Amino acid sequence: MCRILSWRILWTTMIVRIAPDAPPQSALIKTKMTIVDRAVHDRPTMPAGKTLLHYFTKIACLGGYLARAQPPTRQYRDVCGWSRLMDIRRGAELMQPKCG
Repeated sequence: MCRILSWRILWTTMIVRIAPDAPPQSALIKTKMTIVDRAVHDRPTMPAGKTLLHYFTKIACLGGYLARAQPPTRQYRDVCGWSRLMDIRRGAELMQPKCG
């Protein structure tokens, strides 16, 4: 499981470095984008617009990044952010009403 998470973080980091203005749908599904938008409020120092870099910064904020002058580069914050995002997503799934 850790290898899958590590690969996902590395893959997203490389996409953000190559194309920071890419649409967030290139790496995130709509459910995750909605959860991140609700969990982390926009700050003045975050990148403008709903780009992949914007969502990557918000995920790093879940891991402890404070969204100050420098972009998130520490892998530890990214790992913690992705881990918290997965926990929040699981909680959101558990809150959905089930049929039957």
